[in-house]
Amino acid sequence: MVKTLRISDEIHMEMLKIQGNLQAKSGEFTSMDDTLVEMVKTYKKHYKK
Repeated sequence: MVKTLRISDEIHMEMLKIQGNLQAKSGEFTSMDDTLVEMVKTYKKHYKK
């Protein structure tokens, strides 16, 4: 299922930077979904309760 998120231009630019970094590390195409998955993993890793 596809969802739409409303984000600011600033956040969009930051997400594109993260996406680019992930793509550079893996050497393969990284989707915005892949980027969000990595962001959630990082959040859970650092803010576990």
